[in-house]
Amino acid sequence: MKKFSFFTSIFVVLAVLCCVSCGSLISTAMINILSTTVGIESQYVYAISMAKSPDENVVQSQVSSLQNQNGAGYIYKKDENFHLLASLYENKTDAEKVKKKLEETNISCEILTIEISPQKVEGNFQQKNVIAEVLKTPFEIFKQLYDVAVSLDTNLVNETTAKLNCNTIYSNFVAIKSNFQTLCGNLKEISTKLEKIENCLKNLTTVNSANFSSLIKLTYCKILLE
Repeated sequence: MKKFSFFTSIFVVLAVLCCVSCGSLISTAMINILSTTVGIESQYVYAISMAKSPDENVVQSQVSSLQNQNGAGYIYKKDENFHLLASLYENKTDAEKVKKKLEETNISCEILTIEISPQKVEGNFQQKNVIAEVLKTPFEIFKQLYDVAVSLDTNLVNETTAKLNCNTIYSNFVAIKSNFQTLCGNLKEISTKLEKIENCLKNLTTVNSANFSSLIKLTYCKILLE
């Protein structure tokens, strides 16, 4: 009986060690499953630069004039020069068409290729789809606002309709931001970026501008390039 008890004890100890080992392996496996990377590759946009100078004040002095002509009037620094941007384009072909049209009226300009840096988020989370959606949001909003600006410039919509469209874009963004905060609010860097985007869109929907088309272009430049 004592001999049986001895072997039983040995078996129990081994069983416990086995359970602990298995538990550790399962825990490690779960961490590896949840540990993941979500990211987006580099994206490119093409800007029409109407003026450039190593002196920012020289470019700044031309902002109001460009904005009065429906341009964004956004100042972008590339290499050693500050550029005065009129707008951004998703496709280089579109930027080239605008450049050609401007040059036909003896207005000089150049096309800047701007890289939107790749983004990557690493961590232990399950809501990858939510994070992926948020990372794509700045570029998606740029495209949506660009469409509104083009529609307004070509008289497909009036200013009232353009403002309503911008309000819809803002509302949709707030829903995306709220969903992210509920599920992944601990990712502070992304949260900070979303706050900036919200401020830009809110300003677009609340501020009265003498040139709404210019304000839309300025807004998507800020959202995408800052």
